[in-house]
Amino acid sequence: MNCKIRSYNAIRAEIFGKKLTWVDKLILLRSRPHTHTEFQFSDRYDRISFSATMAEGSNCAGFKNIRYSHVRERWDTVELPFTDEQEDRAYNEAESLKDRPYDLLGHCAIFHR
Repeated sequence: MNCKIRSYNAIRAEIFGKKLTWVDKLILLRSRPHTHTEFQFSDRYDRISFSATMAEGSNCAGFKNIRYSHVRERWDTVELPFTDEQEDRAYNEAESLKDRPYDLLGHCAIFHR
């Protein structure tokens, strides 16, 4: 089973009726059309996603179960044909980055080890 990179396409979501927040609009000034991206693991890891976020007060990198509703209207998806070994390495790396803080300048501190 493949892993996936899922990027939230806020422009397309708005076309299909999703109201954008002021934060979405601010983010779109620098990363149009996407406001955020998730890495979704395969069924081997119960399709859990990993990303850095400030949503819901978390302000850090972490794992989350996401339903990905309205996939065609809101998410751009790239499938990644990982081997089990590659996915295990990716999971272990994500685990090591868990709870690292989000950088308000627009990039996650996980890139600054």
